[in-house]
Amino acid sequence: MDSKTAGRRREFRLELFGGPRLRRGTTPVRLSPQELTLVVLVAAAGRHGMSRDEILDLLWKSGSHATLRPRLAQILHMVRQKLGWPDAIIDEDRSLLLNEGLFSTDLEEYEEALDAGHFKEALSLLALGFLPNLRGAEAHSLVQWLDDRNVQLRDQARRELSRALQEAQDQADFPRLADLCSLQLDLDPHDE
Repeated sequence: MDSKTAGRRREFRLELFGGPRLRRGTTPVRLSPQELTLVVLVAAAGRHGMSRDEILDLLWKSGSHATLRPRLAQILHMVRQKLGWPDAIIDEDRSLLLNEGLFSTDLEEYEEALDAGHFKEALSLLALGFLPNLRGAEAHSLVQWLDDRNVQLRDQARRELSRALQEAQDQADFPRLADLCSLQLDLDPHDE
């Protein structure tokens, strides 16, 4: 969480690890599978957002962008209407972005945990799987995107953990080194 949103409770909670799940407070938000997938894709894209064309390719197996754009516009309209916030998903420079002031996500918490060296917290999220229950993933490109994103998240954890291991070794911090080695085994149990 950055300084703009620190200390502020956000309207919606989006859980991508072990999910997806979207809640307003403790109440689940009811969206169709395609509507939820749109929210998830935009959230997973982070601060840079995702282009409309990329979203079209991920949501539908076939069809020209010209014929699919109105369908995407309708889904986007329904999401905004159901959430009750016209700016829940922001149009910016041909990309769609999640309004960070309205949503908290466990992906954000995963990245913050890695940055802070809280590897147990990050790996516990990673163990849930990134979007294992995403329905409507019939388009091959969406299935491939999910696989690629899972690999990227694991690689990110590996890099940060390797960096911390090297740092602990350089500082001869053997208790920390032992803890980190144990976490590395949790992340990659078949890697010696």
